[in-house]
Amino acid sequence: MNTELSAIMNQSGRMVDWANAIKYSPAELTAEDKEISAVTDAWVRELGKTGYDKDHELSALITKTFTPETVSAPSELIDMLFDNDSIGEFDDYRVTVDPKNTIQVYDAITGGNVPRSFIDHKVLKPTFCTLQAETSLTLEQIRRGGYKTVANMITHINEAFELERVSRIIDVIDKAIAAGDNKFDEAGAVPTEAVCRKLATYLMDVAESGEQPAIFGQNKYIVGMTGLQSAQYGFSEAVKNQYNKTGKLEEYAGCRLFGLSGVKKLANGNFIIPDKRLFAAAGKIGKVITRGETRTYQETDINNEQIHIKVSGYSFGSVITDISKAAKVVYAQ
Repeated sequence: MNTELSAIMNQSGRMVDWANAIKYSPAELTAEDKEISAVTDAWVRELGKTGYDKDHELSALITKTFTPETVSAPSELIDMLFDNDSIGEFDDYRVTVDPKNTIQVYDAITGGNVPRSFIDHKVLKPTFCTLQAETSLTLEQIRRGGYKTVANMITHINEAFELERVSRIIDVIDKAIAAGDNKFDEAGAVPTEAVCRKLATYLMDVAESGEQPAIFGQNKYIVGMTGLQSAQYGFSEAVKNQYNKTGKLEEYAGCRLFGLSGVKKLANGNFIIPDKRLFAAAGKIGKVITRGETRTYQETDINNEQIHIKVSGYSFGSVITDISKAAKVVYAQ
């Protein structure tokens, strides 16, 4: 391998970009992608013939795809809701919450006193979890697919971890909103004008200057919202044409809309985002912290002609600092 290509392959996030391109857009590979494929294919097929990987290049390649940038770079949705940080494997973490302005002002006489106001300074600790995954590649699969087998495995591993992370963070938000002004109930199974307007109004009330609220949920609820009469009022011809083409809009009452699949599930059978729920937030509501670095181990099982892969150390924590800036709608059916 030439020095220039080796440097490119060691660039942060480059190999996961390559793997995604192989899986999802093989017809659009760049010359650089093709060169990486050729180099990877050569040693991968040799590995498939002998099962011998002296320098553990396979596990090293997988580990490269879990750089701090790729692990802590969340989906656009999570990035909108949380600030991101990273710490060492054995470090601790505390979050200091910006205090609310609770200073009260009173009528007073010259030289007199009034009741003192106190500001509540809070320090919160994130809840961390550590995820792990194990899989195997048979030597036959490696010989047959070459670099494509490795690229698909990298993509599957990355997606599994990232989607599980997103699912768990959304579950934290769901459990944090049990009652109150930021919880809205729908009597049926589809969005209604009344509740959607209440939700949008609440988000406008809690949003800070310059923040655009976001509403997210399964596609059926997002499409249902954009079909409401209030969603289509006063739009330009360009936006109307977009709706006619895609069947949904990108905004509702000034709030960005994000739809996630209501069909695709995680490997454990759960949805990425729960059913009968619609979530929303007006700006950042907390922090997500990546802890340590992901590690990849491999072991060759010659008797069964396969390579055992273990990915561990994928650790992250989350803490909600202002749940009042989040909201949810619960559907009864």
